[in-house]
Amino acid sequence: MRGATHAATGLLVGVALNEMTGDTTVWLPAAAALGGLLPDIDEPRSMIAHLPGKGRNVACEATGSGAVAGLLNLVVNLVTGMLEAVTVALAAFVKSMLGHRGATHSLALALGTTGATTLAVVVLSGVAEANTGFRIPLHVGPALGLGYLSHLVTDGMTQSGVPLLWPLTKKRVRMLPKPLAVRTGGFLDWAVMMGCGAAALWMWFRQ
Repeated sequence: MRGATHAATGLLVGVALNEMTGDTTVWLPAAAALGGLLPDIDEPRSMIAHLPGKGRNVACEATGSGAVAGLLNLVVNLVTGMLEAVTVALAAFVKSMLGHRGATHSLALALGTTGATTLAVVVLSGVAEANTGFRIPLHVGPALGLGYLSHLVTDGMTQSGVPLLWPLTKKRVRMLPKPLAVRTGGFLDWAVMMGCGAAALWMWFRQ
C-alpha cells in the first residue's frame, strides 16, 4: 500500500495505545506512525526515505517571513537536505541488498527493530532523566513495533503479499484471497487510508 496509508494505520495504532495506557502525549502516535513507514526503507522512492524533505516543508511554513525566518529556512533546508540524502542513500543500499518487500517486511525484522528501539529508548530516557529530569515513555519502543506490524498486515492484504517468515523462507504470504486482494493505489488503498486517518483523529480529539 501507499506510504500515506501506512502512516494512517500506524497513527491509528498509536492513538489506540493512548486510549489503552491513558497516555495523552504524542509519543505513541508518532512512534507508531513512524513504525508504520519503516519497512519501506527498502525503497528510495518511499515516504520514509523522503520524510526529512516532508518535514522541511512543515518547518519552513512554521518559520514565517522576515530576515530571521529566512536564515532559519536556510538552516532547515541545509539540515533536512542532508538528512534526506542520507535516508535515500540508505534506502537504495537496503534495496540493493535485500530487494523491495524483502527482509524488512518480515516478522524477524519487526521483532529486531522493536527490541533495538526499546533498548535505545531505555538508554536515552535514563540519560535524559539524569540530566534534565525529562523521561521518554518506555512504551515508545513497543508502539513503534506495533506500527511496524501494521505495515506488514496492510501490505499482506495486497496482491504481492509479504515474506513474513524470512529468513526461514522467502515465500510471500497474502492475507486475502487473490480476487479480494488490495491493489496499491487503488480504491481500497485510499479507503483504508481515509478510514484509519478519520478514526485516529476522532479518537485523538475525544481524549
